[in-house]
Amino acid sequence: CLWLDGDDRLEGGENLRRLVREAPRASNGQAWAYLAEYEYDQDLVGRATVTQWRERLVAPAAGFEWRGPVHEGLLGKAGTNVTHILTEAFRVVHQRRKLGKGGESGRNLRILRAWFRAHGDADTRLMHYFGAELLLNKFLGEARYWLRRHAQQSSWSDERALSMLQLARVELALEDYEEASRWALMATATKTWPEPWWLLGQAYIGLSEQGIDREYNLRRGLNALERGFMMDGDPKARTLLMADPQARYEAHEWFAPTLAKAGRLDDAIKSAELGLVGKPESKTLQQNLADWRKV
Repeated sequence: CLWLDGDDRLEGGENLRRLVREAPRASNGQAWAYLAEYEYDQDLVGRATVTQWRERLVAPAAGFEWRGPVHEGLLGKAGTNVTHILTEAFRVVHQRRKLGKGGESGRNLRILRAWFRAHGDADTRLMHYFGAELLLNKFLGEARYWLRRHAQQSSWSDERALSMLQLARVELALEDYEEASRWALMATATKTWPEPWWLLGQAYIGLSEQGIDREYNLRRGLNALERGFMMDGDPKARTLLMADPQARYEAHEWFAPTLAKAGRLDDAIKSAELGLVGKPESKTLQQNLADWRKV
């Protein structure tokens, strides 16, 4: 059984037959599910902004069911022991933006509000998605409430860390860098991903720019950003859930000028060049790079 939506594009479909032949051996004859990369959203120029890994190719079909009112998952039924197999042999790209398909504004939020009215907080996992949809629709107070509850209650470390990262980003946007650093630090203790370290570095640098322990926080910020880049690219340091491929380039917008302030001009130039690979429109990186090359 292959799962595709009507506005999805399949890449690598020529490999599906081979994967199906190989699956029984990889799963010892049990039910199996291939997890493939899903490019869920893109920015206005077509760069991926949300990627995740989802169950796409499964068997036997009778052993699986859809779960969740939104962001549904094709998961094994109760009693079905599923072997999950990660593959890069195919991937799926969501093309709603490219195809110009409009979708009902606030649809997911409407569905989730109705679900929580009917069921209360019976499903901890949905708290994260409810908080994320509230945030998307600018209900900031409610979003923080549900993301905090999810971060406190979820038993799945990946989703728990995602809620912490969402909360850190909210506080960064509000320039409450102390609170942002608290959530980012909790995320670093939850998962060994680069993103928590990048956000922690940004929070410390923000504190420095506010005049709070200026030199100390600048050093802490530089160290945290550097740790994030050391982890970046390690397959063990990635989530199968929602990730933003642009995050590393945004981190360079903080990393490059901080390196320059620390007197590491050659490293600052390299960081700016790497940042411009993913964010060529960044005026800050463009101007900094031009200035530093004159030195």
